[in-house]
Amino acid sequence: MKEKRRIEEEKKAKEEDELRRNQDFARKAEEFKLQLRVELMEEWRRSNAKAEKAVNEEKKIRKTTQKAWSTRRNRKGKKTKRRGGESSGDTDTDSSSSTESVTSDTTLSRDSEMKITKGRPRGRNSKKRRARDKGKNNTGKNGTTNGTTLVRTHERGECSRPRLTETIKVMNAQEARGDDETEPRTPLTGGYKGLSAGCSQKGLIEYCISAHKIYSAKKADSLRKICEKKGLKYTKKPEVVEMLARHQVELAYDGFEEVQEKTPTDAKAKTKASGSPRREFTKDRIVSEKQTPKQNSLHLPKEVVHVLTRFSKLDVPRFVKNSKNVTRSARACSDRTIGEAVREATKHLAQGAAISVSPDKVFTRGPVQATAWTDDEVRIWNARFQGLVLAPIDRNQGDTAVMCPILYRRGFGKTFAWNNNYETVGDLKSEPGLLKEQKADFIKTGLQKVGGWKADGRLGTAYVIPKHKDLTRWRPIAPAPADLAGLAQRRIAKALHCLLKRLPAHCTFYLNSIAELAERLQATSQRLRTAGCDQAMGRCYDIKEMFSRIPHGAVVQAMQQLLRRYEDDDCKQVRVSFRGKLCVISNNKKQMEGYVGISLKTIMDGVNYDLRHTVVKCGTTLVRQVFGIPMGKATSPILASITCAMVELRFIREIGADRRLVGGWRIMDDITIIAGTNDNTRNGEYLDNLFQAFKGIYDRHLEVIRKDECGLTWDFVGGTMMICGEPLQLHYTPSTKNTGALYENGTLVFQTMQDYDSYSPKSVKKAVLTAMIKRLWDHATSKQLVLGAIGYAVCEADLRGYPPEVSLGALADLAKAVPNQALQRLYEAIAYSARTRRTPSYR
Repeated sequence: MKEKRRIEEEKKAKEEDELRRNQDFARKAEEFKLQLRVELMEEWRRSNAKAEKAVNEEKKIRKTTQKAWSTRRNRKGKKTKRRGGESSGDTDTDSSSSTESVTSDTTLSRDSEMKITKGRPRGRNSKKRRARDKGKNNTGKNGTTNGTTLVRTHERGECSRPRLTETIKVMNAQEARGDDETEPRTPLTGGYKGLSAGCSQKGLIEYCISAHKIYSAKKADSLRKICEKKGLKYTKKPEVVEMLARHQVELAYDGFEEVQEKTPTDAKAKTKASGSPRREFTKDRIVSEKQTPKQNSLHLPKEVVHVLTRFSKLDVPRFVKNSKNVTRSARACSDRTIGEAVREATKHLAQGAAISVSPDKVFTRGPVQATAWTDDEVRIWNARFQGLVLAPIDRNQGDTAVMCPILYRRGFGKTFAWNNNYETVGDLKSEPGLLKEQKADFIKTGLQKVGGWKADGRLGTAYVIPKHKDLTRWRPIAPAPADLAGLAQRRIAKALHCLLKRLPAHCTFYLNSIAELAERLQATSQRLRTAGCDQAMGRCYDIKEMFSRIPHGAVVQAMQQLLRRYEDDDCKQVRVSFRGKLCVISNNKKQMEGYVGISLKTIMDGVNYDLRHTVVKCGTTLVRQVFGIPMGKATSPILASITCAMVELRFIREIGADRRLVGGWRIMDDITIIAGTNDNTRNGEYLDNLFQAFKGIYDRHLEVIRKDECGLTWDFVGGTMMICGEPLQLHYTPSTKNTGALYENGTLVFQTMQDYDSYSPKSVKKAVLTAMIKRLWDHATSKQLVLGAIGYAVCEADLRGYPPEVSLGALADLAKAVPNQALQRLYEAIAYSARTRRTPSYR
């Protein structure tokens, strides 16, 4: 029995090890593929820049040549009128001499060609002379022809068509034999080699990608036969494809080990593997297999082989689990710190004399009952995670992710370093020169009139944070807190926000704040009932990776449409207040005290400036964003909103009179659209066609995903949307992030506020809880439906250690401010429950 159990454990361990290797190989193959793609894109960009430069130089040379010929023609005409009867040969000689004096050495061949075509002699024998000159120009000294274009000749028996490469011939032969014979063979079997394995890192990457493509194109039956031949276990097609590709690469590059680069003097030490991959190729493998003892001793959960977890799933102290908690200073209560504070406060009483503080006489020693951790205690406890990456989580900033540095490096590389949306513009040493170019463009564009240039500014440093739903997906962050053009960008963003908000309310789906949703829902419900609608259907969509997928061309086009609309209304400028958010759209160009006037042309120039100069630090390099909304800029959110709003404006205009039956709301990438049905739109296909047409209005690079299931209720921006009938009503009920987790298992998943042990005043904690409860009450369309969310908010405060005087005090303040009978009954029920039970435990 023990022997059987041991064999099963060994078999299971072997399968887990094989799975780990397959997935690790898949990650490496994807990384190599991204690196190769970035290298090819960089090479294409350099070639394109060289081509554009050559075209511009060619245009300049052509303009110079045309100008020289126009000058020569004018001179020729004047000489012909003055001399009258001179021969054509003298004119030709004069023109050729003048041409040589004007043109440069680089355009000598072009001038000779133009001399033949344009400077033709005129007269009776012009045809004979042109033929004679043509023969002279095409004949060399020895009577040979000096043609510039040589026609390729072919030997006897040679085909004039280009040859096919050996790889194409092999692929054609494989297709002729059938699908089962298309397996790539390495090393040589059957007299040929299926794929060429290059002795370099690029060759290895290309070989890996080619093998993966060949196996992916096969059917499951063919893959099953190949696995039987190789003695492998068939599981699923994706896993088998990765496994076969890995075996193929290992077979092709067996014994292919890299060697360290030798100096030119050590020529004898060079081997055949001198062209093998660089040290970076084996870096990940070495780190992944040889983990530090500290990582192994923690016994943390792993994603296949690398550590990947979060604090909420670990047995960590309560105070550290919530990163929103504030620590107290370890040196704030020391005798020295308090003594210095006393001397500073009483130095005006000493009149220059030295003040001495005796700790034994001044201070009273007693036990300290502080529940908040000190910064030194947190630092000591954090040392156990040395060698791992601790990062906040997107949409759950209070929680902390724990991961292996290899996973973070891959996430950062896929998001920034190996992403085609960014191009490398230099290293860190080139930052001063790049900032100098940006300043010159800033002044040339005229943005210094909108806001000054920040002399002590600097570029931001890019990083990534994992997403809450899936820690293997990443959110790119490119902060710019010290942007050199930050003041001008903020004022332009205010002007754009004003222009977007002044559009008619029902012509776009733009929603500035969730606080406006309740009023907009009531107006839409009334409009649908007036149109005779007794039923409605809705959809909820989400735009995946909206900021990184909107191209620059779409942003410029949307901006031009918006500004053209205001130009047609005779708008001249937007006045932005120096302080506050007040903006005024003006039909004249007069200046007003306390405001800065921004013309529509300056707004467009500012947007183009942001698109050109979105540069961040990416490790040891500087990268420029060439695709997507500029990250880290003050104009980024409003540019994304304008780009989507302009296509929504066109959609509403195209549906014509049916626009009164449609209502929609969008906050950044979350969209809700509702359509009512009356006697004229009872057809079931009408709503499906309408929703399908709306789904395709955005840019082709954007992926719009449907989130609702039934079309009658769905989650939307931290709440729940509902469509009710008889009569038709639209409701929105907000909730806290932990409402679902508290309802299911009574735990806290999101760290939305501080614990009571946090080192902050009690009044601050009560104010935060009061603001949360009041926001839930104000944003709800039905006050009875939101009572449950308010009750869960009070329960969350109890779980975080808040005493009843704080949690119930916040609810009592709302009950006094809002005279609602249902809210008063909720307060009484929770107060009675708090008196009759113990404080719940924090989980």
